[in-house]
Amino acid sequence: MIKNLGVAIALFLSILFVSSNAEACGDYAAFIYKVTKVENGQYWGTGVYDESNVYFTQDNVTTTERFQVGDVVVAYIEPENVEDGLVGVERSLPVGKEGQR
Repeated sequence: MIKNLGVAIALFLSILFVSSNAEACGDYAAFIYKVTKVENGQYWGTGVYDESNVYFTQDNVTTTERFQVGDVVVAYIEPENVEDGLVGVERSLPVGKEGQR
């Protein structure tokens, strides 16, 4: 519960103050993260373009693929519901040196 609250606060602050890591993608904000830790279907990551963090589970992944440390992912979040608004996560296509492992 506390971990989820911390993630929600981090996402909220990211949306408010770090527009360089978020882009509008339809009805959602898209944040780009690099996976830093993988453990039993749980993933942690840091912002590619800022110091934001993300936590998500395999249930949030929109495909059946599993990520590895170093993978770059896009997290789609409902801007008006930062706490529980994670809609889905998918692999990002590598772009420039940020996308390299």
